[in-house]
Amino acid sequence: MKQAISFVIVFLSCISAAHAQDYYADYLSIGGGYYSAADGSHSSAFDAGYLNTSQGIIIGADLQVKSITATVFGVNNVGISSATFSMYYGYYYPGPIVSPYIAGGLIFGFNGLESSDVTNARPELVIKNSLSQSYGIFGMIGMQHELSGTFALFGDVRYGADYIYTYIENVSDEFVNLGGLYGRVGIRITINSSEDL
Repeated sequence: MKQAISFVIVFLSCISAAHAQDYYADYLSIGGGYYSAADGSHSSAFDAGYLNTSQGIIIGADLQVKSITATVFGVNNVGISSATFSMYYGYYYPGPIVSPYIAGGLIFGFNGLESSDVTNARPELVIKNSLSQSYGIFGMIGMQHELSGTFALFGDVRYGADYIYTYIENVSDEFVNLGGLYGRVGIRITINSSEDL
């Protein structure tokens, strides 16, 4: 218990110290990694995004693309191509070697269902629309290492709950969970910072 309390105190102190620093930076990023979906399937994923850090606060947005499988109406391994837009807000501590951050946010996605994967296994089903939107939330923790005044390496892990609504005739519609665990690494490019002033 004492160790947990000490950790919380140190963490809050780091956040307070970050707030006291008059530092900001804008980054463009590109990354990729390993995605483990809620139903146990795995795939690679790639993303690009924008990140702003200012006095201990981070605000960012990413666009991620991936191809995964999910269980839809009792049919396993149904292919889904997904483009997901996420927005997040959190805390960032600019350390001397690595800069840790923690954040949470919202997910909005566009998804294409491989309808033949469903109808081949269950021909009595008729897909109304193979395109759909998804919505969800996620949490993220990671760290960044500055290579120079322009480039930085980063790595983070995020877990999200991301649901789509499938449309099939003559059967009760259902929600499909596309969420899961995503670990990624990448590079960020500084496009503006207080050090440029």
